[in-house]
Amino acid sequence: MELGRIQSLQRQERLRCVRRRELHRLLSSARNNAITEPEADWVLQARAQKASAAAGELAKKLEAQKKQTRAQTLEQASYENRAARDADAALEARNYN
Repeated sequence: MELGRIQSLQRQERLRCVRRRELHRLLSSARNNAITEPEADWVLQARAQKASAAAGELAKKLEAQKKQTRAQTLEQASYENRAARDADAALEARNYN
């Protein structure tokens, strides 16, 4: 199995565990507050939506970077290195004249 797929499955399992713990905590407090299971589920969904909305642009960039394969990452690094070398060469040529 590919490393990225394994990491994705691990991340999903961690999220499920967190969700179960939060649901358990909400249902435990439901005895005192009379919260039903559907209401607790709704609260968890609202929290998850709020957290994902707050992440914004930076989270999207991070997720895109995580989805890159090794070859794509190396290609991007190579491109950035070539661009830096070209910029240095252009600067050196301008300073020579």
